[in-house]
Amino acid sequence: MQDKESIIIKPNIPYYFLGLAFLFLSLSVFLFSSKHFDTPMGILATCFIGISLLICWMIDKGYMNVEISSDKIKLKGYFSIQKIEYTHSEIEGYQLNEVVDQFHSLHQQIRLKTNAGKIIVFPKVAYENYPFLIESITNKYKFMNLEPLRFANFYKKTLPLIAALSGLLYLLKILFNLIE
Repeated sequence: MQDKESIIIKPNIPYYFLGLAFLFLSLSVFLFSSKHFDTPMGILATCFIGISLLICWMIDKGYMNVEISSDKIKLKGYFSIQKIEYTHSEIEGYQLNEVVDQFHSLHQQIRLKTNAGKIIVFPKVAYENYPFLIESITNKYKFMNLEPLRFANFYKKTLPLIAALSGLLYLLKILFNLIE
């Protein structure tokens, strides 16, 4: 049931990420339906399906519908049917973290922290009216801390990602060489 005072914040449509998921899914369908289908192509197609599902999972966790009422906050994933509800007493507070992403460069991102220690992230790219989301959360919950981005933290998170991507590209090159 929806309160008269509840605030509903809907996420943007993630065209970019949905397009990537569709691309990997269509590539896997293409590989499975190829007349030259063999084991390396099956492995590659299965990897593409896994990447597509991972992207859909990331969309579901990052692009959430948020409903803040007088006594609780309800979160619903982009593809999910069920809502996750927290009463205001179950939320310890919010924190602001400086992050870097490809769309907004360096910016502050708001995160809710529950009493159980779970952190709920609201990425800036997911919401068109991000200042309204921040204002709605800051009016209901207490401020915990501001975590600035440290140069070492940035590289600690980025270098393994670059290494994993370059390793994946190398594996794809090997698989394509095996196919030929």
